Amino acid sequence: MRAPSYTSLDDALEAIAGHGLALTNGNSNHAPMVAEALCALGRPEAVMPWIVRYRERMVPRPPASNAICPSEWRGALGERDRFADWAALFREELQEAAWPRLLGRWVSRLAPGFCAAATHGIICVGHAVRSLSAGETVCRMRELADALASWAATYQELPNPPAVANGTMSPRKAITEVPVIPLAHRRNLGNITASLAMLDDFPESSRSSD
Repeated sequence: MRAPSYTSLDDALEAIAGHGLALTNGNSNHAPMVAEALCALGRPEAVMPWIVRYRERMVPRPPASNAICPSEWRGALGERDRFADWAALFREELQEAAWPRLLGRWVSRLAPGFCAAATHGIICVGHAVRSLSAGETVCRMRELADALASWAATYQELPNPPAVANGTMSPRKAITEVPVIPLAHRRNLGNITASLAMLDDFPESSRSSD
């Protein structure tokens, strides 16, 4: 296995900086994650050729238009059309605090919505953090802001789970307690995010843990 090399990552992040969350087909934009993964695998020479091929499928990011107040951030969770507003908020906060400190604060806030965009947001944050651990640059800081913005803008919580014996239940037992949607009630909604939203209409999944 090759040693990690991040020599081409900043060029790749700069090349895709003007793009947003989605591709032309509506799927999530994976460009920053793929670029970082190739560098982590020691394949920096493969990054830019891949970006060139992939970029034609990417959609330009909209401009920030409605600033998110730091004290009222909860009201903007899950609003995909405010991705640029979220990114602007995180960039401002990164100018005031070290990224590990900001990360700790916001991961705890966003954790309940970890399944956002089929966990795309939290995975994107993981790639951004790994790149920053290899070296702090302006481009990588900007990517962390975008990654957190992706998580916040697509934030989605699962329905309230059933009680799990105060955390003492084994993983195997916990899995057996997860209610399964009967076949007669299942619908093919096309993607994981839409299917997760379907759980809100299933009483066994949405029952309270009280």
